[in-house]
Amino acid sequence: MRTLPLFAGVGSDVLLAILGHARPAKFNKGQMCLMQGEAATRFYVILEGWAKTIKSTPDGKELVLHLLGRGDVLMETAVAGDMKCPANVMATSKLRLLSIPSFVLREYLDANHTMAVNMMLAAAAQAQNLVSQLEQLMLRDAPQRVGWLLLRFHLIAGRKSAKISLPFDKAVIAAYLGIKPETFSRALQIFRDKGFVVRNRTVTMPTSHALCEYCTPELAQNCTRAATNECPHLGFMKALAACDVLDSREKSRL
Repeated sequence: MRTLPLFAGVGSDVLLAILGHARPAKFNKGQMCLMQGEAATRFYVILEGWAKTIKSTPDGKELVLHLLGRGDVLMETAVAGDMKCPANVMATSKLRLLSIPSFVLREYLDANHTMAVNMMLAAAAQAQNLVSQLEQLMLRDAPQRVGWLLLRFHLIAGRKSAKISLPFDKAVIAAYLGIKPETFSRALQIFRDKGFVVRNRTVTMPTSHALCEYCTPELAQNCTRAATNECPHLGFMKALAACDVLDSREKSRL
């Protein structure tokens, strides 16, 4: 919980008090966790598993908005603003969540300056992530989009292995990237030609830096190599780190 941006810098006493109201929640693959339009009564943290945020049309078409994994949160800004759930959330594997009542979160947001600032920054980060996602969909070709998503999955897994497990089937990934399933398959073939090994839903990188060219500032925030001598884009990431320092100073003034 301490790694979540919302609770950065929050005292242990406050964090333990909030966690005292937390409860586990479990969903099986295919179950709806949240329904569009329902009241945002709880705040969720994904502890294990994967989910997708979707919008559906009356004729059955589905738009995949987000692919969510361990450490991602659900209903953060909706709970803070006492709003309705903006989309459906479906478990795509066995899913284990930590559930916190919305009134508890709002109570501490009102009383805790650090959490209130963190929530403002989280809302800004969501907007920036949306811009980054739109950039991938509008300005990048299919192989670039696939490389970006593979790197994201690799970073979510903690860079523990050269093997990247695809937690979603090809149809879901293709829908999220705004491409057809056959286009996704052709993009994977391009990665095979670069030395990647693709077997079923596992992609193995030929080197530890094989996906670094697809990095973005948003992804770099989750990479332990960013702005270090191990980073192939060291100059760019150092500039990004300098911007983060400025952001932290602005946060302290708030």
